[in-house]
Amino acid sequence: NVFFMTFCALSSAKGMDIKMKTQKKWIKSMLSIIMAGIMLFGMTLTTLAAGELETRAAETGTVTINNTVAGKGLTYYQIFAATKNGTAVAYTLNQEFAGFFTSNEKYGCAGLEGEAFSQKAYEYVSNQTAPDARKALSQELLAWTLANNKNGTTTTTTETTTMVPGLVYGFYLFNFAGATNVDGITGDVATPAMLINVTDPAVTINMKSSYPVVDKTADDQSTAIGDTVTYTLTSHVPDMTGYDSYVFKFKDTLSAGLTFGKITEVKVGDQPLTAETQYTLTQELENPNAITIEILNFINYKNQVGQPIVVKYTATVNEKAVVGMNPNTNEAKVEYSNDPSNPTTGVPSVPDVVDVHTFDFTVNKYFMADQQKSPLSGVGFRLYTDKDCMNEVKVVQESAGDGQNAAVYRKAKAEESGVEAITPAFGKIQFKGLDAGTYYLKETTTPDGYNKLTGPIKIEITPTYEKEKLTKYEVKYTYNDKVVVVSSDKKDQSPTIEVENKSGTELPNTGGIGAVIFTIAGVAILAVVMICSMRSKKRKHS
Repeated sequence: NVFFMTFCALSSAKGMDIKMKTQKKWIKSMLSIIMAGIMLFGMTLTTLAAGELETRAAETGTVTINNTVAGKGLTYYQIFAATKNGTAVAYTLNQEFAGFFTSNEKYGCAGLEGEAFSQKAYEYVSNQTAPDARKALSQELLAWTLANNKNGTTTTTTETTTMVPGLVYGFYLFNFAGATNVDGITGDVATPAMLINVTDPAVTINMKSSYPVVDKTADDQSTAIGDTVTYTLTSHVPDMTGYDSYVFKFKDTLSAGLTFGKITEVKVGDQPLTAETQYTLTQELENPNAITIEILNFINYKNQVGQPIVVKYTATVNEKAVVGMNPNTNEAKVEYSNDPSNPTTGVPSVPDVVDVHTFDFTVNKYFMADQQKSPLSGVGFRLYTDKDCMNEVKVVQESAGDGQNAAVYRKAKAEESGVEAITPAFGKIQFKGLDAGTYYLKETTTPDGYNKLTGPIKIEITPTYEKEKLTKYEVKYTYNDKVVVVSSDKKDQSPTIEVENKSGTELPNTGGIGAVIFTIAGVAILAVVMICSMRSKKRKHS
C-alpha cells in the first residue's frame, strides 16, 4: 500500500488517472480470481467433509452366527444407529422404536424429546449389563416389536453357521422365527431374541436358543414278538412371546412291526392332562400307526416356559417285525407355531428315531458222509427258556423251507398254538422274533437210524448297543461243554448254530464180527460139552 501511494503521488494527474483505472481493473481481476479460489476450496472442503460423514455413516459389518439350523427364518431390527471414531461410538435411537421406550416408565424416557430422549434410551440399554437383565430386555423388545408389527429385514438361516453381511453399524435385535428360549433337550432357559452390537467389520456370536424338539425313548430296545414296549416323548414348553394362540402337537409314526396300543400319560410340568378336554389323539385312517397327540389351548401354558411336556404310550411287537440288525423304527417329531401372524400353521421339528430289535438264529442240522456235511431233514426241535425244558417258547411256521432255503419259525403270538420245528430238505431252521436272553434248544424228533442229542443246547443271545443303536449281536451256544460264539453285524445275516447228528452205524458196535466169532466159539464149545457128556453116559451104561 505504501508503495502504491508513493507511486500515485509521483505520477501526473492524468497519467495517474489512467494508471489508477488500469490498476483497479487488475486488482479487481485478482480479487475475483482469489474469491473464486476460496469459494472452490470451501466447496471442496464441504464436499470432502460430507463424503467423510457419508463414509462413516455407511460403515458396515458382517455378523456370523454359530449353531444355526438350516432353513429357518431370521429377522433383524436396528434399534440404534451407530457412528464410530477410533474407540468412541455414538448411538442415535431409531425413531421406529421410540414407542417402546415410552411404553413403560422404567425406561425413564417419558416427557423427553430429541437428543435428550435418544440419550436416555441409550443409557437405559447400556445399564442392562447383567445376563438376566439383558435377557429380559430382549424379550420385552421382541414382544413390543411383534405386537406393533414393526418391519425388519428377513433372511434364511443355513446349517451350522449363518452369515448376515452388510449391516450398517448399530445396535440390533435379532429374532429367530419359531425358536424358543428353552433348550429342547435339557430344558435350560436361554433367549430366542438376541441383542447384537455391530460396530466392527466382523462380529461372531453363538445362537443360544433352539427350536422345539422331541426326545424319544423306549423302555426296552431288545424285544420279542408279543412284547409290549412303552415309549416316552419329552419336549418343553417353548417361549410364546408375541403369540395370541399357539399350535403344539406330537406326531409319531410306528413301523409295520409295531402295533399302537394306548396313551398312558400326558402331562405338562407336574399337571396330568385329560383326554379330549386338554389333549386329543388321532390316527390316520390309511395308517393307524401314524398318530397325533395335540395339546389343546396350548397358549394357556405360556407362563410355564421350560417345563417338560411328557407323553407316554404303548405299542406291541407284532408278527411283521423284522429281525436282527434290521430295526423296527419309531419316528417322532413335534409340530409348533413359528409365526405370530399365522399361529394356526405349524412347522415340524427334526425327528427323533428310536429302534427296537428282535433277534434270531439258524440251526444247521447235518451228518457226516464221506467227510462232508450232509443236511438232515425231518429232525424236530422245540425251544425253552429253562434247562429242564419245562417253559416252552411257542413258535409257528412262516415258511416250510426247501432244498435251498431254511424253514422259518417265528415266536407265536399269545393267541397262537405252538408247533414243533422240523428241518426241511436243506436241513436248516431259522428261529426268529426272539428277545435277547438265554434259551435251550431240545431235539424232540430224530429220524430212524440216527441218535438223538443227549441233552439240550444252551443258547445265549447278547446284543451290543452304542448310543442307542445296535452295532452287533452274539449267539453263544454250548453243548457237551463245548462253547462256540457266532455273531452278526449286518442286516439279513442270521448267526448259525452247527448241530451234528451221528447215525446208528457210527456208534460203538455191539454186533460186530468179534461178537460173531465169540458166538460161534461158544456154540462149538457147547457142542463139544454135549458130545462129551453123551459119550460119558454111554460108558456108564455099558
